[in-house]
Amino acid sequence: EKYFSYQHESGMNVIVIPKRGHMQKRAAFITEYGSLDNEFAVAGSDTRIIMPYGIAHFLEHKLFEQEYGNVMDRFAKLGSNPNAYTSYNRTAYTFSCTDRFNENLDLLLSYVQTPFIDEASVEREKGIIEQEILMYEDDPDYRVYNNLMEQ
Repeated sequence: EKYFSYQHESGMNVIVIPKRGHMQKRAAFITEYGSLDNEFAVAGSDTRIIMPYGIAHFLEHKLFEQEYGNVMDRFAKLGSNPNAYTSYNRTAYTFSCTDRFNENLDLLLSYVQTPFIDEASVEREKGIIEQEILMYEDDPDYRVYNNLMEQ
């Protein structure tokens, strides 16, 4: 397939893969910070900041909450389908749409790069994450995979 690639001055890689004849358009903002990561440095600093494991997944959830409300509602008004996931070494924020791609892309870039986190929402999110962990621990496939990885 033909694709176009370019590196932004921030270091972010941008890849565009045109799909002729397809109505649906997709975009993803992917960071190389996943569930196994707990350390980072702020741009322009050599100081390492250490966080608890799971912070990437926690942030994945938190970024959907903005001062104006839930980002999912904004995507819905734009007719798109947003999602996010955290793997061991990446966190991705995505959307797909058939119309208004540029508006959806602007929203994606805005909320991912402009977090709004307050103490009340952090406390609320802890319970949500706890329930999600319990759900995974009740999933046989997840348990088998994790047991295999521990060996």
